[in-house]
Amino acid sequence: DLYGRENDIEGFTIDEWLSSLNQTKEAKENFWFSIAISVMNELPSRASALLFARSLKQTFFSERENANILIPTIGQTELYVEPAEKLLQKYGAKIFLNSEVVSVEVDENRISDVKLKNGESISVNSVISSLPYFALDRIVSSSDGNWKKEFLYLKKIDSSPIISIYLWFDKEIMDETFLGVSGKNIQWVFNRNKIIDNTQHQLYSICIVVSGSYDFIQMEKENLIQIFLEELSEIYPIMSRVKLVDSIVIKEKRATFSPLPNIEKMRPNYPTALENFFLVGDWTNTSFPATIEGALKSSNDVVGKYF
Repeated sequence: DLYGRENDIEGFTIDEWLSSLNQTKEAKENFWFSIAISVMNELPSRASALLFARSLKQTFFSERENANILIPTIGQTELYVEPAEKLLQKYGAKIFLNSEVVSVEVDENRISDVKLKNGESISVNSVISSLPYFALDRIVSSSDGNWKKEFLYLKKIDSSPIISIYLWFDKEIMDETFLGVSGKNIQWVFNRNKIIDNTQHQLYSICIVVSGSYDFIQMEKENLIQIFLEELSEIYPIMSRVKLVDSIVIKEKRATFSPLPNIEKMRPNYPTALENFFLVGDWTNTSFPATIEGALKSSNDVVGKYF
């Protein structure tokens, strides 16, 4: 049971681990890799077998509902941001919009002030950072003091990209709500007209998602669209009879941290060496890859243990 002996696979990539379990090339490419890339946002030849095994165990060998697939029917602003704002305001929190933090001031091993880009300085009792590692590194690098040495690891964390391609057609091309694809550059296709209530719109929209998209992240929009339209035509022959009306390509070059086999040695615990400074986020020491579940775990742990 490799799940119970994590040391045995700690240095393995997913590809190496699956080969050690005698999984065939066909099984890996047509089943395991599709799951792995979606979960890890990283290529199986690079991603940590340990983090993948933990994710599989949590999904399929714990509570039954953990294996449910949930797809939001509203935008992320409506799903996350607006409810969070209402909850914070309910408890008297003050929200500063468009107020970038540029540095912090440390006094006797505690953050005493947070400095904003507009020149304002805010005195603080405690600080919880939910920033990604690269944004936190900018703030640490702009601050003064020897305490910064603890955060040198931030520069060593690699990132993995995601590309989302939104296409609008004059006719509907797919009946499925979403489709997983193997053997092509396309990984997932989402039917946005079925997922989001779009009955009043005359156009039909899909979204193509490519995780670990190293081969495409530097390509021009026009080239990307051409590549994926050709692949869509192989999946859906109706494409020869539809017209592309509009398109948007969203490139996230640093969408998530890259879950390489050595990443666990760099991921920080929630409390830092500074007495009143705490970290939350999917890149911290959650024991999971870059997932919403990991981010929530870190937040719940910090609030539950330290506040």
